[in-house]
Amino acid sequence: MKVEFRATRPDEESTVRAFLTRIFDIPLNAPLVNSRHLHWKYYQRRNDESSADISRSFVYANGEDYAAHACAWPFRLLVNGSSITGVHPIDWAAGSAVPGVGALLLRQMRTLGQVSCCIGGTDVAQKVIAQTGYRPAGEMKYYSRPLHAWNQLWTHPRKDVKLPARFLRNFLWSHRAGIEAPQGWTAERIAPEQIPPDVLPKSGSGITACDRSPGLFRYLQDCPTALHELYVARRSGHPAGYFLLSLPPGQARIADTWVIGGTEADWKALYALAVHTAYKNTHAGEITAGSALKVGQDALQSLGFRAHLTLPVMLFDPKKLLADAPPIHFQMIDNDFSFLHQGKPDYQT
Repeated sequence: MKVEFRATRPDEESTVRAFLTRIFDIPLNAPLVNSRHLHWKYYQRRNDESSADISRSFVYANGEDYAAHACAWPFRLLVNGSSITGVHPIDWAAGSAVPGVGALLLRQMRTLGQVSCCIGGTDVAQKVIAQTGYRPAGEMKYYSRPLHAWNQLWTHPRKDVKLPARFLRNFLWSHRAGIEAPQGWTAERIAPEQIPPDVLPKSGSGITACDRSPGLFRYLQDCPTALHELYVARRSGHPAGYFLLSLPPGQARIADTWVIGGTEADWKALYALAVHTAYKNTHAGEITAGSALKVGQDALQSLGFRAHLTLPVMLFDPKKLLADAPPIHFQMIDNDFSFLHQGKPDYQT
């Protein structure tokens, strides 16, 4: 089959949906392929994008007959006072009709930005990523800890003989680790347009920050499959940072964070405030967070979080734009981890 690389159109949504459900072997009612979700993810204009092209969905196809598909999830890095565009391929799927088409699509996807990043994927996907020019650039660690053990008890998908012991462990764990806000710190839920400019990320000597804007947060709040809530953090009444919570079934996820100062004590205070805020949501059985920075990882562990997943950060940087840059502060919103779920709780604790 002769295929060509192209963007899909909004009127192809049902064809994309059928292809993904077949390749991923998921039901048509899965959140991943929800019609409103696909439109938002692939075709709704992101308020932080300047491109006139509104499609983020790409295929190798012969007409409407798809051989492979991927979504170009954009991010931007702040380096030396300028912005470097990046692409993280998500929803990457390939059929068997055209040998090697998955790797071919990945090579095309990485040309859509100045750099490209891949975090996670199946074992097969990670092998293909390593074979197509991506190189290790750190580790993304994902952490979890219980919030409301009673809620987790009633909604846990695995109701087996281990459930009572799991409940007791999580009940003690959640209370031993503490859920109090740090002294002098407060959180206020805000609209994206209300975020103080001073708390938006800035790169420095020890960190490469991802660009953030009210437009990006507004786009994420439009996500139809996971509620996103933005909070400004204040220390002694002064803006000190922010955090973004996403709320898929059964969980609260600390999807994005930044704190002025950047010491481990600062990060610990911000994460503690996020836990305290998420605890007010009685539907969340547990809270999760991810960090590619050691200072963030150490802060999370000090708050009773335990690592449940470590993924390599694979970077494609053909022009060596990040050769001398410090570690990148990737977060859940730089790929699909803030909203990816199966429509039911999937607890890690």
